[in-house]
Amino acid sequence: MDVHPTIGALILHCFWAELFYAHWMRGDILSPDRMKKQSESLAADKADQVFAFGHSARKAMREATSALAEVDWERLTISRCAVFGWRDQRES
Repeated sequence: MDVHPTIGALILHCFWAELFYAHWMRGDILSPDRMKKQSESLAADKADQVFAFGHSARKAMREATSALAEVDWERLTISRCAVFGWRDQRES
């Protein structure tokens, strides 16, 4: 099964993950419908579009992380662990 049939599609997948988590850290979930709408203008075979999207995803990530205080990082870490069923190692 070819999930990412081209290198461009694989790179877009990586950038989407970065954008998804930038939104998630701000408490805004990128739904599949929102992602689909936004991706309609992206072509995996157009390097300039792929990397422009990557640039905007990285900008969103920098903005999200720069706005976080130490307590926010703690909250994100704990909530992320809960999503995956991981225990807080400090409890051991």
